[in-house]
Amino acid sequence: MGRVALLLALALPLAVHSQPVEHDLAYACSAHKGLVQLLSPSESARDLNALKAAGADVEFMASDELIEYVNNPGSQIPYRKGTKSVERTCGPIAVRISGGYLNQDPNREQGGVTYPIVRVSVEGRPIGGSTSIGKCDESSHRYANAGCPTRWATSMRVMQGFRGDWTVSYTRTFEEVHVAP
Repeated sequence: MGRVALLLALALPLAVHSQPVEHDLAYACSAHKGLVQLLSPSESARDLNALKAAGADVEFMASDELIEYVNNPGSQIPYRKGTKSVERTCGPIAVRISGGYLNQDPNREQGGVTYPIVRVSVEGRPIGGSTSIGKCDESSHRYANAGCPTRWATSMRVMQGFRGDWTVSYTRTFEEVHVAP
């Protein structure tokens, strides 16, 4: 019995990092149309297929890959110590994608939750604000004490309007639109 416990203890850190990576963000770029769309793949499969059919470049990402870890003394499970960011450019639209988490200890309450945080700028000017992409249900036990991150959306669209202005649209349980000249 002691050997089984020892094997499990040694294998646990490997299990945390060897889990299949779940893609929780889809980034779609149509530079020729001046359009970027960021969405939760599980929520918008139909939209992704339409974007691909229209010639958009689509990339899937996992926010867990944007989390940095550090050894946790006294535990086999490492703590989260921070996040990394990646940047994507689509014509004049720049997108910065970072990882986010609710608890640095994966073993504690909301510890398993990671999500992407997106910031967008157009021609070097920020537009909109930092937005978490995915689905957050405050009635879920997972978010019961911490609540959902602010500015949560299931999708975000950045596009150039007819007058040359740029629009960022967020789909939440409702739609929100901001226009910048």
